[in-house]
Amino acid sequence: DYLQGSAYLVWYFRALGCSIGSNVCLYPTGSSPMMTEPELVTIGDEACINRAFLICHTNTKGSFSLNCVIIGARSTMRNFSRAMAGSVLEADSRLLEHTMALVGDLVDSGMIWQGWPVRTMQATPEYWGNRRNQLQLGRKQQTQLLAQPMIQGEVKTKFVTMEAQLRKVLEENERLKSELASFAGRQANYLQQSEEALEQQEKARQNAEMQAKTQAELLQTLAARVEVLTHEFKSRERQKKHRHATHSASGRSSVVSSVSSSFSRGVPPMQRN
Repeated sequence: DYLQGSAYLVWYFRALGCSIGSNVCLYPTGSSPMMTEPELVTIGDEACINRAFLICHTNTKGSFSLNCVIIGARSTMRNFSRAMAGSVLEADSRLLEHTMALVGDLVDSGMIWQGWPVRTMQATPEYWGNRRNQLQLGRKQQTQLLAQPMIQGEVKTKFVTMEAQLRKVLEENERLKSELASFAGRQANYLQQSEEALEQQEKARQNAEMQAKTQAELLQTLAARVEVLTHEFKSRERQKKHRHATHSASGRSSVVSSVSSSFSRGVPPMQRN
């Protein structure tokens, strides 16, 4: 926090490869992030970058690309403004609060932009003065930035390094994709096995229910049969007892009648026998 807006912060970003002119004020109130790729940023003299964002990369549908961002001399980026990859702010231009310069946008010298995306543009006296100079020359000329550009060899070396890092990231991405596909396959196999196990358990439960029902019906049939047999057995016992009682009674009556007839004739029963 103590380095915000100081020359130490300018020296720090210069050490990271950023091309910065003289009398530049960087992030007096801080920012997060400040510069994602400082080696691709060029800032002219007397420019001021407040709580703004300088983004030199784009990632559109998996297509990653890098491009330079140029901030002209005496340009200003206010709180929460953003300059995307490939955008150029010419000298004396301004981005007001919550304003974004899209990829490849060119903010003319002396222009004021407002909006996210931009809806309001206002021309300042610096803009009309620059236009008059261009008309006097008979052709349009871009305002030359006072900041010195980076050496071509350094830029090429840093791009090669970035390409190598990007290649590693892509390889890691492919490895993660293959691991994810393998995990998805194992998960699908596990789900299929779980479904099959559940189906087998359901079939076993249904078979057990059918067997229990069959056994219950069989027990009911046996109980009914036993009841019928018991009833028949009792009926036969009653009939047998009745026949036995009838036979005993008939035997006693015959003996009594024979004895009585013997006495009536005067012959003892023993002699008759």
